Amino acid sequence: MEELLQMDEINKILNNINWHTVGEAAVNIVILIILSKIIDKIVKKASENLLKADRVQLAKMVPMLARLLKIVIVFLAVAAFLQSQGYSVNSFLAGFGITGLAVGFAAKEAISDIFGSFSVITDKVFRIGDYISIGADEGTVEDINFRSTRLRKLDDTILAIPNRTVASTPITNYSLIRNRMIDETFGVVYGTSNEKLNEALEIIRNIALNDENVLNGFQVFVDKLNSSSIDIRFIAYFKTGNIVEMRKMKSALILKVVEKFREAGIDFAFPSTSVYMEKQA
Repeated sequence: MEELLQMDEINKILNNINWHTVGEAAVNIVILIILSKIIDKIVKKASENLLKADRVQLAKMVPMLARLLKIVIVFLAVAAFLQSQGYSVNSFLAGFGITGLAVGFAAKEAISDIFGSFSVITDKVFRIGDYISIGADEGTVEDINFRSTRLRKLDDTILAIPNRTVASTPITNYSLIRNRMIDETFGVVYGTSNEKLNEALEIIRNIALNDENVLNGFQVFVDKLNSSSIDIRFIAYFKTGNIVEMRKMKSALILKVVEKFREAGIDFAFPSTSVYMEKQA
């Protein structure tokens, strides 16, 4: 008897089920699963291509965009299904819009950082490993994520700068420098004769001409009469973009100038004060 009652209950439940609706829901679920698989394959292929092109940071963003796309597709599918069953989705959409607006205001800075990260990566102004300055801050880029760009400063500390700030601040990428400039001043004493002054200019010119690291087009000239020296200025470019190599080249060139000046008897100036005493009759 109990078994018969249970069978009756089951039959009633089965008879009350709208199989047409269940079928539509099942079809929609299958379609969503297929779309999800297609999106995953596209994302995998796009990520592989970006990694081959050395666009690592952009490759990291592709999965996030895919997740957002899946959420939008599911939302639209649910809304379409409800509409097909005779439910009004206008209030649902309005409520979703109000909720989205509220969330947007609450997460305004986070959203700005995300859009800023897209701007940073697509502009390709810098990448991980580059030495850059962002406004008054500078250092080596260690990471670019959805929220911030991380710099390792010269004192070995880490500075995280929000991407909304990075996207709106002037950026200098020192790693993209092809040739490093040297702008050096050599001060000689006021007692240097005209002949020795011209010889000093010629010494610097010859050193630059014979230095394979110095590009053609350098300048050597008497710059100004300083308070305690006659200043000779040397402006040139070294054939390197690496700051460490440039410093080595600069050091070697200056040492040669010092050596040749000493051999020629040309004295370097140093800060000094002359005192004149009036002779009394």
